[in-house]
Amino acid sequence: MVLAVFGCTPKYKGDVDRVLAAHAAGGRQVAAPVDLEPQSWKVGQWALYKTSQNGNVGYEKRSIVAETACGIWFEVLEESYKHRSVSKVCFRTMPDMTGDPGADARQVELVQIIVMQRDDRPAIVMDFRDGKNARMWALVFEVAGAVAPALSSLQWRGKTNLPREDLDVPAGHFAQTARLSATVTAGAKAIEVTGWVHPDVPLHGTVKFHTSDGTDVALLGYGQEGATSALPNEPLKP
Repeated sequence: MVLAVFGCTPKYKGDVDRVLAAHAAGGRQVAAPVDLEPQSWKVGQWALYKTSQNGNVGYEKRSIVAETACGIWFEVLEESYKHRSVSKVCFRTMPDMTGDPGADARQVELVQIIVMQRDDRPAIVMDFRDGKNARMWALVFEVAGAVAPALSSLQWRGKTNLPREDLDVPAGHFAQTARLSATVTAGAKAIEVTGWVHPDVPLHGTVKFHTSDGTDVALLGYGQEGATSALPNEPLKP
């Protein structure tokens, strides 16, 4: 008997290809912004991106999926050909995006609950309310404190002296996007980060993002309503 061995199709390739094909050309024409002012968060907002990390293609969707007694739920779905992950965070209120050097560390204190799932594994729930999971909370705060300076340098609210560039991405043409740059230290490695933002885009305003170590992100589409959670059945009582 002859056995033929066939290569396996990556688990999530079909999902990724469908999403990218459905948003290949958005065609929006977005005028230059009057002010650099991020939008307030509201339930239903979403922004979808094509991602590439050293040639590994995928997509990322950021959404505001609910508002409950816990607060406002911000969710990130990331999918590549091989992996799928969902991170869902309940903030007591919308995080500060002023660029104040201390804001990023302070806004970690707004985190109430974190829910994470990778591939088909059960969701992990970390509830920090009322002093719960104190040891894990300390780790989250330590990590956030380490990246806060870099994040602050990428905040753009109210800044008037940022370089402006017209930009074409799959979602369309964006006039006079604001360009920001920063250097992020990962271990002993310094990574140059450049982002382009426009206030017409909800959830941080990102239109395009590039890093010197091979990560590229480009806007595929966005909206003010219709976002739903990729984790509708997580074991959580908010």
